[in-house]
Formats: sequence, C-alpha cells, structure tokens
Amino acid sequence: MLDKILEVAQLSNENVLIEGLHGIGKSAQVNEYANNKNIHLEVLYLSHQEVGDLIGMPTIVNNTTIWTKPSWLVKMEEASKNGRHCILFLDELNRAQRDVRQTALQITLDKALHEHKLPSLNGQETLIIAAINPEDDKQIDYQVDELDTALKDRFLYYEMKVDIKAWLKWARDNEIIDEVIFFITEFPNRLFYFTEENTHPTPRSWAMLSRLLQNSKSLTKNQRRTVINGKLGQTIGSQFYSYYENFSNVIKLKDIEDFILSNKTIPKVELINKIKEQFLKEKPKIWISEIAQRLFSKYIRTKKNQIILIIFLDSIDLEILASLFQGIKNTNSKQLAKFTSLEGGSEIIDKIANKIDFGY
Repeated sequence: MLDKILEVAQLSNENVLIEGLHGIGKSAQVNEYANNKNIHLEVLYLSHQEVGDLIGMPTIVNNTTIWTKPSWLVKMEEASKNGRHCILFLDELNRAQRDVRQTALQITLDKALHEHKLPSLNGQETLIIAAINPEDDKQIDYQVDELDTALKDRFLYYEMKVDIKAWLKWARDNEIIDEVIFFITEFPNRLFYFTEENTHPTPRSWAMLSRLLQNSKSLTKNQRRTVINGKLGQTIGSQFYSYYENFSNVIKLKDIEDFILSNKTIPKVELINKIKEQFLKEKPKIWISEIAQRLFSKYIRTKKNQIILIIFLDSIDLEILASLFQGIKNTNSKQLAKFTSLEGGSEIIDKIANKIDFGY
C-alpha cells in the first residue's frame, strides 16, 4: 500500500510522514518505490547528522554571506537536470538532535534551503518523506522526541505495520531462503518479536540472517548457531536453529506434488480428504497460503502436471482461496484468465465467485 500512498503524495506535492517500528521495512519500501519509478533518492540519516551536513557551510563573497550547497542537494539538482524526479528521505527524524530536526522540518515546509530551491520537474516538486519510530509504543521505549502536532499536520501521515503476507511476497521475490520463509509461515508472530535481549527478530534481521546462512556452508553447527543467535537473540534463535537443522523433515512443495501425482487415479474427493489430513491439518492459514501461492506461480506457467495446482486449490478453505485470487486479480488479470481456462479452473473460481467481484 505504501507505494500507492507515495505516488498520490508525489502527484499532489505533499510531504509524507511514515511512522513504524524499527526494522519493518520503512527505508526498504521507500528505496523500492524510488527504484521502480526511476526516481533519484537522497537519504539523510538525521540521527547521525550535524546541522552543517544538512545546510552546507557559509562563505563570504563580496562582503555577503553565501551558503554553499550541501552534497545531497548538488546530487539532486544534477539528477533533475537529467530528467529525473527526486525524493529526499529524512530517516529517524524524531531521533535527531533538536537543531538538526528543526532545520530538517524547515526544509520540509519551505521546500528550500536558504536561497536554494529543492528541484522541481514538470510541476512536480521534490517528494520529501520523513520516517519516525513511535513515541509511545507499549513494548519498546524508543529514545525519541515528540514532534509538534502542528508540524505533523504538514505531512500526509502513514502508520506502517508489520504485514506478514506482504513480507512473504517480498521474501519470495528477493531470494530469502525457504527455511526462513516457512518458519515465518509456521510461526507468524516471530516476524517481529520483541525481547529484552540485545537483539531480536525483525523483518530486517530475518533478511540479513538469510544472506548470512546462504554463505555459512563452511561453518560448524555451533558456529551457525552463534550466527543465528546473533541476529535473532537466544530466545527465538534457539527455536529457529532447531527448525533450520531439521528442515529436511518439514513438509515441502515437492512432498505435496509427489503425493498428488502418485494418487491422482483415486477418486477426487478421497484425494482431497487425504491432502487435508496429511498436509493441511493444524497448519496455519499463512502456511497454506504460501504453498498455494508457490504452486500457482509454478504451474500457471506450464501445461505439465497442472492437476497438482487444481487438486491442491480444491483442498483448501474458501477463505484462503478467496484471498489468493483477490491478490491475483489485483496484480495479474492475465494469469487469472489463464487459470480459468484450465481444466477444473472455472469450477474453483465458481466456488469463490460470491466472495470476489471478478468483473465477469
């Protein structure tokens, strides 16, 4: 959703304030939006900034004080000259020193720095996005300052929350290892799990751990456990380490595929009941949804063994099925039309027709 919010704000020359817990993807989503739109992005980590970093330095020319342009503004102006819109991302706004925060907010309000205007292209001003951590979170005592209500009113406010489905989609698209993805589908509340330890699980730490484990083949088991605990903390780290080491015993896509193919000659109702009993019983909805999404992505692109997709989708709850096809309808109508043409596809669509407006 954030990408749509940013798009509307940019077209309307509005500033955006994103509030959310640490490590849930505020910076990553802003960066992804800029990349997708080919927008030049300048990120200022305000908690690490001095006022001089933000506003440049004064110099005397002909007995007149002139302010030099800071490097971030020079780069934005160059990008604008080359036909690219610009985003100025003020990260950790409410963790910044007071004088830095006041300067940043003044830039936000004026869209200018001294006599230097922020770049504008074809009537679209620089999009300014600020990110903050919550001031009054019940679990985490963030060391932040409260922003003035009148200043907040100058922004389009967006509260960003942990979104498991959105993160799983991102994880699939960004080669996060299956051990991490399926652990989260089994234990969804572990995606962001606050503890009083030195570190704890966040969406960001899971992504970092995935990269570490992809490069951990040379490590001993004990060394690998240390790496896992170093990213997740000992509480969840111990749980994930056991899951990771025993992942070969976890139900996988291939197990379901092989089972359906080896039993495809038995009556359909009997096969569906066997799938429910052997694979789906007591599994979290988010796990079933992840399997369904993977099967759909795989078999919608091939004509071989599409019975696997049809039988599995026929086996899952209507609520999960409707959620799956709502997402497909919103993102890829061509795939939806292709699925409907499959043998058994239209019957599955008919099952959820009263839950989704397919526009037929």
